[in-house]
Amino acid sequence: MSFLLFLTTFSFGFNVVWNKTEVEIPVFDNLSNYLSVPSATLFDDSGNICDDPNIYMVYDGVDTRYLNVINTNYVATYYHVFKAVFPTYNVESKGSIVFKIVDNIAPTFINVPNFNLTVGTKMPNLLENLTYEDNYNKPEDVTVKVINQASLSTANLGVFPIHYELRDKSNNISHATGFLTVIDDICPVIEKKAEVIIDINEKIVISNYYKITDNYDKSLIIKLDDDAVDYSKPGTYFIKITAIDQSLNQTSITDYIKIEKKSLPNLKINNGPLILSVNDLNYYMVLLSQVIEVSDSVDILTIDDVIIISYVDIAKIGKYQVLYNLSNSFDQTVEVKLTVEVVDNIKPTIVQIKELNIPVNCPNLIFQDYFLITDNYDDYFDLTIT
Repeated sequence: MSFLLFLTTFSFGFNVVWNKTEVEIPVFDNLSNYLSVPSATLFDDSGNICDDPNIYMVYDGVDTRYLNVINTNYVATYYHVFKAVFPTYNVESKGSIVFKIVDNIAPTFINVPNFNLTVGTKMPNLLENLTYEDNYNKPEDVTVKVINQASLSTANLGVFPIHYELRDKSNNISHATGFLTVIDDICPVIEKKAEVIIDINEKIVISNYYKITDNYDKSLIIKLDDDAVDYSKPGTYFIKITAIDQSLNQTSITDYIKIEKKSLPNLKINNGPLILSVNDLNYYMVLLSQVIEVSDSVDILTIDDVIIISYVDIAKIGKYQVLYNLSNSFDQTVEVKLTVEVVDNIKPTIVQIKELNIPVNCPNLIFQDYFLITDNYDDYFDLTIT
C-alpha cells in the first residue's frame, strides 16, 4: 500500500485533496516523466471544486527536499514534498509524495539448452549453457532453478521437458522450457556360450548357445538366418543371428553349427528272464517275439532290422545271454541283452505195453516189463519209475 494515498489541507474555508501521491517509476526511467502524476484539487466548504487556471506546482526544494537526491538508476523508495499553489484563491498546500523506483521487468532467457543423453548415463548439470540477463540485477543475483529437477532422469527413453525459472531481486519471474531427450544408441551384445551341435531334425534353441543382452531392453527381437542349413543331413553349416532392440540398434554375428546323428536307434524288448522249453525248435521265433518297439529319429526301421545273436543250446538246460542288435544307416548300433533260461518243463510219458499180472508174493516187480517210459530230455536209463 502507498505511504500516503492523499493529503487534505484545510485553509480559510477551502480544503485541498492530494491524489496519486505514491508514484512507481521504472528503474532507469526519467524522473521528469512522473513529476506530473501527483495532483491537488481545491474544494470549497460546500464540497465544490474550485478551478484555478493559474495553479502551479513547486516540485523542488519544498521543506529542503530536493529532486537531485532521487536516483532512478537504483531500486529504492524516496519520500518527497510537493507544494500546490492556487493563486486565484490565495491557497497553498503541501503534499507528501512517495517515489518508488521499481524493477518490474522479468529476467530474459538468452539460451535455453537441450540435452541428448544415452539411457542410464549420469545426469548432467542442467544449468550448463543456460544464459540469461536482467535489466537491473547482475546474473549472479538472479535465482535460477529447474522446477522439475527431481522428476528428471535418464532411466527411461523419451523426450522430457525441463522447466527453468528465473527470479530477480524484485521477484520478477520468467519461465522457459528446454528438453531432455533420452536415447538408446548402444547395440545389443551377443556372446557365444557353447558350440552349436544339434541332432538331425532338431531346431536350434538360441538361448542354449548364445547369451544376448542389452543395456536397456529386456525383450529383444532375435532373428535367425538358417536358410543354408539342411537339418535332415549331418554336416557343418553357417548361420547368422541378429539381435534388435526397440531403438533399432542391432548386432549380427555369423557362426557355424554342426548337425550330427546324436540319438541312437530305439530298441525295446521284454524284460527277462525268458523261459524256453528244452528242445523247442521254434525258440528263435519266441526270441523274436520279445521285441516290443523298433524306431529311429531318421531311418525307418522294422523288426526285420533286428539282429539276434544267440548262444542258446536249446538241447541243453541252462542260462544263456541273447543279444539284440539294431543299427541305422549312420552306423549307430544299440544292443540289448536278454537272459534266457532253457528248462525241462515237460513231464515224462508212461505207456502200458502189456497186461499187468503180478504173481502173489512177487518180491521184485520189474515195471519196465509192463510200461514204456520216455522223456523229451532225459535218457531212458536216467528215468525212474516207482
